[in-house]
Amino acid sequence: MERKLLAILAIAVVAVAAAAVIVATSHTGEKVEIIYDLNDDLTAGVEDVTGDPVRLTIPSQTVSDGKTYTVTHIEYGALDKCGKMGYLDLPSSLMYIEDGVLDSRYSLKGIDVAEGNEFYSSVDGVLFDAYKKLLVKYPASKTGESYTVPESAWVIMDMAFCGASKLKDVVLHDGIYSFGNFTFKDCTSLRSVTIPESLSTIGLGSFNGCSSLESIDVSTKNEHYESEDGILYQIGGYRLLQYPIGSSATVFELPEMVMEISDGAFAECTKLKEITLNGNLIWIGAKAFEGCTSLTTVHNNSCLPVIAGSDMCGSVAKYASEVDGTVGSYVDDDGFAYSYNMKSGIAQITGYRGDAKDLSIEADVDIEDDKYEINSIGMMAFLGTDVEKVSLPSTVVSIAATAFYGCGSLTDFAAGGLAYIGISAFSGCGSLARIDLDMSISFIDDSAFEDISTIKRIEFNSELMYVGDDAFSGLEFFNGETEVMPVAAELSGTIWTGSGDGKVYCYRAQSTAVRTRLPLPSKVCPAS
Repeated sequence: MERKLLAILAIAVVAVAAAAVIVATSHTGEKVEIIYDLNDDLTAGVEDVTGDPVRLTIPSQTVSDGKTYTVTHIEYGALDKCGKMGYLDLPSSLMYIEDGVLDSRYSLKGIDVAEGNEFYSSVDGVLFDAYKKLLVKYPASKTGESYTVPESAWVIMDMAFCGASKLKDVVLHDGIYSFGNFTFKDCTSLRSVTIPESLSTIGLGSFNGCSSLESIDVSTKNEHYESEDGILYQIGGYRLLQYPIGSSATVFELPEMVMEISDGAFAECTKLKEITLNGNLIWIGAKAFEGCTSLTTVHNNSCLPVIAGSDMCGSVAKYASEVDGTVGSYVDDDGFAYSYNMKSGIAQITGYRGDAKDLSIEADVDIEDDKYEINSIGMMAFLGTDVEKVSLPSTVVSIAATAFYGCGSLTDFAAGGLAYIGISAFSGCGSLARIDLDMSISFIDDSAFEDISTIKRIEFNSELMYVGDDAFSGLEFFNGETEVMPVAAELSGTIWTGSGDGKVYCYRAQSTAVRTRLPLPSKVCPAS
């Protein structure tokens, strides 16, 4: 049974139940209060600290009712009242710090860990795990404009540099393979970042609030990311991940390769005044253009319903009085009940409510005496429908996020010209057994075929460049008896077969061709 102990410190030592307990050190003479959670196994966690000391020293032990408790952890929210805390001393007994404890401690200048701690260490006031493989926290108010991540570090944890407003430069060595979420959030002085060859994962919102960031550069040897003009893209260029907030450019034209703009990618880019959306764009993430208050001119060459003054499509046209490029819409009433967005001879299927189970979609459609070529499948177009077989024409180059989400009866899918499959496009298609992807597919996004274990045959072309996280989370891939990771380097140019039990085996390699970026088909939504 847990009990709570309130230890009150006037200077450094107080008496509780006739026992002397050192709970903190206050160099300013302020009163400090620490509340502990006491456990039956004689361990204690720091639950709350009040008094706002300049330096807080967490003791390794505390005493209550004659029993000595070992302080092993700091609980979420325990330091929320320590708005002036500049220095934090952690005991040798500390085993873990709950997520979020240090995230908003913007006044921190240094963190020190006592010798003998088996879980944490510190180097020059920066917090690491004991082996210095994980950079846990760079104090937000630490002095110095430049920081070089030690060669020992492999991973930079969530919000590790959050609020480090003095930092102008961070040197990342080749050997770091992962950023957590919001890694550099609110590093308002950070001017540029170079992504090393080894980095394979960049978490959500890693550069949010970096208002001075002018460029994000990527090693040309990196197999997961690339950059052009200081803008960060997923390898292959199909997804724009981050536009540098501090860029002085006022006009931007989205490259033709880009089919997706990530959540928050342009957020707070207040200098941007004009943007042109390409004809291949099929998805704009949440809040992608939030706070772009100067973005008043939008040229829409896509089939997305971009509307002036609206929060739709990531708020790209929220501050625009007019959008150049109108998208029409149409609902078919011939029994198949397709709906479309159309523009300049190109159409995107945006919905299906028909009765047919076996769909062989034609390359074009006649709408009100005009012919439109179908080039994409929109978000949620077939969401939750009862279709069983789908065959797409070679004119369709992209499938948007969640397009076939929850189609539990879908067993066979074939496509003749796909270059891109979006996030969770086939998640929940628990009956899917056969996937035939032709020689054009280059980009399979995160969770595209998530939790599908029924697949008996899947074919990848030799031009496959990117396979996202959890894209095939329901499958195990074996080359002989060796399990391989479902990444582009392993899957490119191969055919896999299985019995529908969640395991597939390499049947044969199609080609040893070097992966290169394929040009998109020439027929896309052109400029008006």
